[in-house]
Amino acid sequence: MSVENVVPETVQPATRREYRAELFAEGPAGSTTVRIVLGTFATPYLGRAVGWVNKQAHRIADGLEPDPCAPWLNGQALSLLPEDHRIPSVSRELRAWAADSANRQAAYQQLKDGHPFTLSAADRSGRYFLSVFPVTVPVADAPEAVSPTVQSRPQARRATRWLALFR
Repeated sequence: MSVENVVPETVQPATRREYRAELFAEGPAGSTTVRIVLGTFATPYLGRAVGWVNKQAHRIADGLEPDPCAPWLNGQALSLLPEDHRIPSVSRELRAWAADSANRQAAYQQLKDGHPFTLSAADRSGRYFLSVFPVTVPVADAPEAVSPTVQSRPQARRATRWLALFR
C-alpha cells in the first residue's frame, strides 16, 4: 500500500479588476515645485476609466486655452492666432490625444492587458499627468451584515398633511 503526498489545494479568494485614475499637475511655486491633485476617479469599468481620461484632457485643455470657436464665447472674447507648433502646448497635446480614437484604443488595450497608462503633457505652465492604474480587489463572498441601525423592512409612507390658512 502506497501513501501519496497529497497537497491540499489552496483556495484563492475571488478577485476582480478595478481602475483608479488620477489627474495632477506639477509646476513651479516660488523656489520649489508643487504637485496638485486636480481629480481622481475609480470604477470597475475599463471604458469609463478611458472616458474619464478623455473628458479630463478636454477640461484641462479648455481651462488653459479655451477654444476661440467655443459657443459660449460668441466669437468676441478671444481672437484666433496662428499656432507655432515649435512651442510646446499642453492644450494642443491633450486635444490631439483626445481627438485620436487610435490613442484611446491603445490606452484601452494597455489597461486591459493589466498595465498602467499615463498621458502627460508639459509646457511653460507646468506638467500635467493623467494616469489610470488597474487594481485587483477581492470580491466579497457574502454581503456585508446589515447594520443594526438600518431597518430591514421598509416603513409605510406617512400621508402628507397640508396646513392651509385662509383669511
